[in-house]
Amino acid sequence: MEDSRSIDDVVAELQAIAVKDGEWGFGRAFTYVFDGPDLGALTAEAMCLFSGSNGLDPTAFPSFVRFENDLVAFARSILSGDDQVVGSVTSGGTESIILATKAARDALRATGVQGRFNIVLPITGHAAFHKAAAYLDLDVRATAVDEGFRAVPEAVADAIDERTALVVASAPSYTHGVVDPVAEVGRVAKETGRWFHVDACVGGMVLPFLDDTPDFDFSIDAVDSISMDLHKYGY
Repeated sequence: MEDSRSIDDVVAELQAIAVKDGEWGFGRAFTYVFDGPDLGALTAEAMCLFSGSNGLDPTAFPSFVRFENDLVAFARSILSGDDQVVGSVTSGGTESIILATKAARDALRATGVQGRFNIVLPITGHAAFHKAAAYLDLDVRATAVDEGFRAVPEAVADAIDERTALVVASAPSYTHGVVDPVAEVGRVAKETGRWFHVDACVGGMVLPFLDDTPDFDFSIDAVDSISMDLHKYGY
């Protein structure tokens, strides 16, 4: 083809475009990149090995089933989950939150409750819950937080009614980095028979390894689901 380009030409253009991206290897892009430059070679090699694979068909590419099973098993092990805890690998925290919200909505719908359902979460909850509500036709009831930006269990209890599909706590909240009183909020959710989700997208790969971490995982009986981002501090 007359308008075809050489590989070197394409690579050179990509390199020129990449120059405009932020320098991530010096700890200055911690919101977006969580590993150091020492893992760059391993990451590049791993991506090259599976760049031609398609996770849509695990019968043709069984490696994806292996990866998902291993990752879910690891996540379960550090979140105090037993063999009854199952999970799936998603594209990221937003999709995980949307799927958890859908599961909660469908569970309440299956009980025969009619009308427009709602989500109860602190005002510090992640914006993805608002996206989920928009997609799934739910209302959002944002509740007050205390002076430390943590959820107030009493405010959560006041917001719950028979059409509440989901109660949320953060571990930690994305913008403030504080862990809600998960056990206390979970107790409110359990007493009212509500699905209780813990958003640990930021902290799921950190909190299990820290000292003096408040309980936030499946060690709390009220917890029905947890979202966590493996790409945040996991790898």
